[in-house]
Amino acid sequence: MKSRKHIYPLLAQIPFGDLFGSTGPEIGDEEFLKWHQDAEKLIEKAESKLGVGWAVKILNVYLKTAAYVGDLGRPGLRELLHPPIDAGLWDGMKNWIGKSDLSKAERKELKKNTHRVQKIKDITDYETYEAIISGCRVIAKRIDCKLVEVDHLWEGASAP
Repeated sequence: MKSRKHIYPLLAQIPFGDLFGSTGPEIGDEEFLKWHQDAEKLIEKAESKLGVGWAVKILNVYLKTAAYVGDLGRPGLRELLHPPIDAGLWDGMKNWIGKSDLSKAERKELKKNTHRVQKIKDITDYETYEAIISGCRVIAKRIDCKLVEVDHLWEGASAP
């Protein structure tokens, strides 16, 4: 499922016009979350072997590129975008949590959400995904950034 011949047909089914129409009213959190969950279901229905984790990863990478980098979309959309969750982000969040000035109890509670699972394939329901995003929101607030910008904690392959 890594080639464009598989991914683009999945994305073609998603009603991105609901988000990218630049003349629409400001999009709110509830509307975006409903849209996001519905879009995830469309992807998963079209390709069930992806599961929730991979469906939201594909969706979030596309949204980040189009709406955050490309500045497409209704007012307020950029503030609502979710970071693409993967092992590199989990590593970065774990390191940030460990080095943060949060109390031990706060770190434990935050990690309970952000690290409920640690593999994309293990995000098997939207409730688990929402818990991870909830933890990302806490981190975004603490480091004073947009939710999608939590991905700057991402730890990719180190190069010498």
